[in-house]
Amino acid sequence: MKESPGKLLSEKVSPGKQLPAQDLLAKLAETKLPLVPHLGTICDSLNERGIAIVRSDPGSGKSTLVPLALMDSLGSSKAARILMLEPRRAAALSIASRMADILGEEPGEHIGYSVRLRRKVSGQTRVEVLTEGLLVRRLQNDPDLTGVSTVIFDEFHERSVHTDLALALLLDLRRLGSPVRILIMSATMDAEKIAGFIGRFEVGGKVPVIDCPGRVFPVTLEYRPIPERASLGAETAACIRDVLTAETISVVNTKTVSMKNTNNASIDNIKTIKIDNTNNVNINDAKSDSTNTVPGAILAFLPGKREIGDAAAALSAAGLDRNFDILSLHGGLPLDRQRQVLGPVKSGDKRRIILSTNVAETGLTVPGVTLVVDAGYARIGRFHLPTGMNRLVLEPVSRQSADQRAGRAGRLMPGRCIRLWAENTWRPEETVPEILRIDLSGLVLECLLWGVSRPEELPWPDPPPAPAWDQALVLLQDLGAADQALKVTGRGGEMAKLGLEPRLGMLCIAGRDAGKPALGCAAAAILSERPPPDSFGDAEFAGRLKALRTNRNSPWARQVAESARDLLNRLGMGGLPFSWSMEDEADCGELLAAAFPDRLALRQETRKFRFVSGREALVQDAAAGAWANQEWLVAPEVDPGERTGYIRLAAPVSAETALRVLKNRIELEETIQWNGLVPRSVIQRMAGRIILSREQRPSSREAVIGDLPGLLEKQGMSLLPWDEGQGEGRRLLERIRFFMKRINTKFNNNAVDTIANNIVNGNTAKNENAYSIKKTVWDDEALIQEAGEWLGPFIWEGRESGKGAIIDGGGLVRALETRLGWELKRRLDAEVPDLFALPKGRKRPIDYSSGEPMLSLRLQDAFGIRGAPQILGLPVVFCLLSPAGRPIQTTRDLPGFWQGSYADVRKEMRGRYPKHNWPEPGALM
Repeated sequence: MKESPGKLLSEKVSPGKQLPAQDLLAKLAETKLPLVPHLGTICDSLNERGIAIVRSDPGSGKSTLVPLALMDSLGSSKAARILMLEPRRAAALSIASRMADILGEEPGEHIGYSVRLRRKVSGQTRVEVLTEGLLVRRLQNDPDLTGVSTVIFDEFHERSVHTDLALALLLDLRRLGSPVRILIMSATMDAEKIAGFIGRFEVGGKVPVIDCPGRVFPVTLEYRPIPERASLGAETAACIRDVLTAETISVVNTKTVSMKNTNNASIDNIKTIKIDNTNNVNINDAKSDSTNTVPGAILAFLPGKREIGDAAAALSAAGLDRNFDILSLHGGLPLDRQRQVLGPVKSGDKRRIILSTNVAETGLTVPGVTLVVDAGYARIGRFHLPTGMNRLVLEPVSRQSADQRAGRAGRLMPGRCIRLWAENTWRPEETVPEILRIDLSGLVLECLLWGVSRPEELPWPDPPPAPAWDQALVLLQDLGAADQALKVTGRGGEMAKLGLEPRLGMLCIAGRDAGKPALGCAAAAILSERPPPDSFGDAEFAGRLKALRTNRNSPWARQVAESARDLLNRLGMGGLPFSWSMEDEADCGELLAAAFPDRLALRQETRKFRFVSGREALVQDAAAGAWANQEWLVAPEVDPGERTGYIRLAAPVSAETALRVLKNRIELEETIQWNGLVPRSVIQRMAGRIILSREQRPSSREAVIGDLPGLLEKQGMSLLPWDEGQGEGRRLLERIRFFMKRINTKFNNNAVDTIANNIVNGNTAKNENAYSIKKTVWDDEALIQEAGEWLGPFIWEGRESGKGAIIDGGGLVRALETRLGWELKRRLDAEVPDLFALPKGRKRPIDYSSGEPMLSLRLQDAFGIRGAPQILGLPVVFCLLSPAGRPIQTTRDLPGFWQGSYADVRKEMRGRYPKHNWPEPGALM
C-alpha cells in the first residue's frame, strides 16, 4: 500500500535533551564497522558538491553510521534535519532503533521515524527515518522541504517506483535552485551509471562516488543445484537438514565415527550410524549450547509465503521444531511479529531457522546469522500491458540480489552461503527497476499534481515506458482523477492526499459517498494486504469481508482491520464504528465498480466473462454456482493467462451500476458485412469491447466510405465493377496510368510536383508539362488508401442509400474522371484516345494495359491505315488477326509489314480463306 502521513499514531517521547557530551564520532568509531574510516570523506564530499553516491558492502554500517556522521557535521543548524528513506517499514524501525541506541536514547529524541500507522519524532529530532512513499507526500505538500538539509536514499538498488519518483522530484528542485542535498547509498548498484545520469542535471556535471569496501567477515559460497521443477520449499528444507546433520556429526563425534559416504549421509542414514560412545546421532543435538561448536542462526531465502510454509512443514516433519525456533519473515507479517524475529537472541533461546522472503535481503539486520540458504528466486510484480493487470511472476533473482543475500551471513563471523543452483547458471546482473514493470497510475497522478503530464519533463534514472504512462492516464480519467486536459480534479486531489494507489483511494471515497465508509475502507485494506491463508480457491469478495467481520482475532483480520482503521482516519472518519451489515457485503460490487471500471465484465457463457478491454476470463468452479444468475461482475484480481484468464477475486454488480460507471465508454459501433459490393451494417452498442446490444440496419454512406479502404485492402481492386458494359472503367484506368507514366518518364518528379500544384491551384501553364502529375496517385496502393475520397461521392449515386451494390460501372467511370479533373481529362482524350478510328468508319478500343498502345483487329480492317501511328511518342502495336480472330502477326511498323512479310501472309491466308479480299502488296502501299 502506498503510504501517507495521514493521521499517524504519534507516540509520546520524553522531554528534549541535548546530545550526549561525548564526541559522537568517537562513539561511531567504537562500533569498529568498516565504514568508519570513510565517514569524513563522505561528509566532505556531500558538503562540497551537495550530492554524492556511496557504494559500500553489506554489513559495513552505512545505514546507521552515515546519518549520524552527517548529523554531527551539520552542527546545530535549525534547517538541518536529515531524512533517510528505507524501502520497508521494518527496516526503518530497526535502523532508527539502532541509531538511537548508539546515542544512548530511545527513538523519538534525536533519532525519529515515520512509517505507515506509526510516527515517533519530536522537536529535537535531527534524523528521521521514513518509508519512501511518505517523502513524495511531503514534497507535494512542501516542495521546499522546510527544515530539511539532506535526503538519504538507502538501499537505492531496490529502485521502487517511489524511490525513482522522489529522486526525480528532488533533482527537479535542485535544477531550480533548491539547496537540499542528496546522498545515495547501496551495496550493489551501478554507481557510475547513476552518477553519470545525475551529472547531466548538476552544475559542474560530476557527481562523486565514494567506494567503501570491506565486509566484516568473508562469506564462503557453495553451490548445490536442485532439479528444475523441484519444490523450492522442500529442497530448502532438505539442504538445511543436511547442513545440520553434518554439524551434528561434527559435534557428537568428538571421538571416532565409523561410517561410509558421510558427505551424502541422509537423515535416515544418520540415525543408524554407530559411534564409539554408542549414542545414535540426532540432528536435534545441533542446538546452541555449550557442546555446539557451530552456533548461529540459519537464514533461508524463499520466493513467498507458500514456499515458506512448505519448508516449515518439512522441517517440522523432521522433528526440528523441538529444539529449533522455525520462524517466518515476510512483508505480510504484522510489525510486532517482525520485531520478534529481528530481536536479539537471548541466553537460553533455541537456535533459529528463519525462513524469509526478500524482505530480509537489505536494510534489516537478522541477528546471529552465520549461514544463508538461497533458493535463488523471488516473486516480482509485473504489469501486463494488454490486460492492464499486474501479476506476480516467479523469477530468478539477479546477481546483485544474490550478493546481498549472501552478505547476511558475514555480519558476526566468517559465514557460509549455499546457493541452490549451479555456479554457471545465468542470472541477470540487476533487478529491473519497478518503474519499468508495474502499473504507473499512482506515479502518474503524483506527476500531474507536480504539474508534469509527460514523462520526459522530469529527470528519471529510467524513464517510465510511454505505453504504461498513457494507459495510466486513461485509468485516471476513468476514475475521475484527471480531466480531459490532464488536470487533477478535486477527486484526484483527494485520492493523492489519501496516500493510496488511485484505485484504492477511489474505493475509500466511493464508500464514503455511498454512506458506507467502513465497508469501502475494509475493501481497500483487503486489496492492499495479502489474502488470508485459507482463501485459496475462494473468489467471492464478500467472503473476505465476512471473514474480516466474523473472525477478527485471526492475524490476517487484525492486520486488515488495522489498515482499514487507518484509512478511516485518513478520510477524517476515524470516530465511526468499524462495522457493516451482511447486506452491505452482498453489495460490495457497487463500490468496487467505481474503483475498477476497467475490470467490469459481462457474462458470455456459463463460466466465461468478457472485460471492457476485450479479454475474457473464467470463473472458478467454486464461485460459478454463487454467480449463476449474475450477468455482471467486477473483478479486482484476475490471472490473465495466455488466451483466457481466470477470475481470482470478484463481486457481482448490477447492470444499472455497470452501465452508469461505463457511461463515458459507451458508443455505437457500426460493422459492415459485405456480399461483394452490397453492404449490410451490424450496429453494436459497445462498452469498451463488451457488446451490450446488436441489430442489423442498412449501411450508411459514411460507414461505407470509412470501410472501403479496408475492404479493398482485403479483397483487392478487382472487386470494383471494372468490366461492366464494355469495360469502360478498366480501359479508362489503363489510359490514365499510361498517360501518367509517359509524362513522368519525360519530366522529372520535381517538375511534376510543381505542375501538379499549379493544376490544383488553377494556374495551368500553356505547355504539355502543365497537365502531368505523379504516377503514384494512380497505382493500386494509392487508389485503395484514398478509396473513400474518390469513390465516396458516387456511392449509391442517384439511388436510395443502403440499397444494392454501392457503385456500378458508370459510377466508377465518373469517379475516375472526377479524380482526374477536367483539364487532365481533356488532355487525356486528346492525346490518349480510347478508340482507334478505322478507314471504313468503325472504331476499335486501344489496349494500354501492357504499358504501350496495342490494337487488335482483323487484317482486312487495317487496309487503308496510313503510316505508323504513335501515341505520346510510342508506336501503336498492331496485333493482326485472321478472319477467324486468330493472331497472324504483331507489328509496330505497319508500312514495313506491307512491304515485307505481308506477301507470305497473303499467300497462306488466301488458301485458307479464299472468299475474303487479299489485295496485292503494291495496292496497299
